[in-house]
Amino acid sequence: FDFRILGLGSYHEGEAVAEWSDCPCSVYQSGGCQFTTPSHYEPPDDLRVEMNRHLKSLFSDPDTNPKWKKERPSFKTNAIRADGKNLVFQFCHSSWHRFLGTNQGAAKDKTIGKLLKKAPGGGTQIEASPFANNLGIAIAVIDCKSETLYFTVRKDVSIHPKHKSTAVGTQLHAYDPDHKGPDGIPDVFGAAYRELWNEAGVGREDIRDIYIMGWGVGTRTGTPELLFLCDTGKKLSEIKKDVCEARVEHASEFDSLRMQAEASIMLDYQLLADLDEMRDDWEPEAAVACALALNKLVPGCVSFKEP
Repeated sequence: FDFRILGLGSYHEGEAVAEWSDCPCSVYQSGGCQFTTPSHYEPPDDLRVEMNRHLKSLFSDPDTNPKWKKERPSFKTNAIRADGKNLVFQFCHSSWHRFLGTNQGAAKDKTIGKLLKKAPGGGTQIEASPFANNLGIAIAVIDCKSETLYFTVRKDVSIHPKHKSTAVGTQLHAYDPDHKGPDGIPDVFGAAYRELWNEAGVGREDIRDIYIMGWGVGTRTGTPELLFLCDTGKKLSEIKKDVCEARVEHASEFDSLRMQAEASIMLDYQLLADLDEMRDDWEPEAAVACALALNKLVPGCVSFKEP
């Protein structure tokens, strides 16, 4: 898969610690001058030129989603590291267009892709990355009691459209109040809870357990990804019913939720045990998240080398 696992573990709410940090690229660009934390990400000059060129081409394409043209604040992930029982995240400010022009651009544009390969770690290292690195969140939703994994097909995404995916997935957004705490610092579990509710109708009361299984980087894009597991007692029929009834809290997203719910199916773990069969049909981070989740359902059905 086009994905590199950087760490594995079991990190629950309260064990995910987010903090601000200066953007290493911005500090480098300014000749070593320190910024008032949190700083704002600005791409290096050579990447900025290619980013602007790619964005101009992307926004002039009639097939581009019109929503992508709206600039929105986001967070750049500067580091993810295990520190004892905690998983520590370091962020600075960035924007949606910077992500489209750097990470998404690397998957679509050969010149930007070459710049990614010249980055630290060949583009698979989060620290000191010159790319925008919005944090992705992939949530594998399972029902441990019935050994069931839920997944869906996402059509309207910037990378890997029309591929199979985890039942729930998002990026960490600075403009969404549920994606950050009252102090403005990003909250990865807050984002996970919101998207579970909005995309699958799974509320906190429906969750038996939820935790971060691991993290890694997409090798084509350099995008960091968190891999969650959520164990719910809800059956697929209940999820479909709740989504299609359009609870008031997420009625504005009813159409897309309904399509996702109707595309979701239950899959016996044996059909997913062969990773080679998943390679072309799945988002890389989703395939790895689902494989890790399947290992929780049936230990030993999938093997991973330790990062």
